[in-house]
Amino acid sequence: MQSRAVFTKSFLRRYLLIAAVFLGWGAYCAWDGFVAYPREFPVAEEFAKLEGMESGPKQERWEQLAREKGWKLNKPHTAEEIQSRIFQQDVMLGICLLVGLPALLKYFSSRNSWVEGTTTGWTTSWGESVEFKSVKQLNKKKWKNKGIARATYESNGQEKTFVFDDFKFDREPTGKILRNLEATLSDEQIVEGPREEDTREEETVADAE
Repeated sequence: MQSRAVFTKSFLRRYLLIAAVFLGWGAYCAWDGFVAYPREFPVAEEFAKLEGMESGPKQERWEQLAREKGWKLNKPHTAEEIQSRIFQQDVMLGICLLVGLPALLKYFSSRNSWVEGTTTGWTTSWGESVEFKSVKQLNKKKWKNKGIARATYESNGQEKTFVFDDFKFDREPTGKILRNLEATLSDEQIVEGPREEDTREEETVADAE
């Protein structure tokens, strides 16, 4: 009997939230770096022409010019300061893209992801197909606390690893595929944790006590 575990909506929302936050902030940085700050260069250049006058006429001339151009009356940033601010925005934009774009791609690529199991193995939406008989070891070190188990199997002479994750994929179907796998493995092949049947027995005893 087939059992299909699909990618959970809660985990998809995490990818979308990360993408929205970082790409949104990246758009803000891009606006400052490519539009807002470069607009300040003409203001800085005009103010630099008045640098020879320390007070009096300089301040009056600047206020008059600023009013005529619609600029702020306070002292503007220098060209060097503006360039430094643009560089900072470029750096932050790069960081936002490095995080936001992969998260967005992961969201779209994971929306229709699934893992489907039968009594003989499992297949995935991304083209991975594994037979239970090819599995050499099942590591359950993180299964109890984090719902993560790693199956080491052999494919075309190469050793590979498949990760069961019941937080990313529906819990019940994922657990069923794992139990079907365990039914084909010896006790020596299941490491760092008990079989699922043993786990359920321990929980029953604990509840009774």
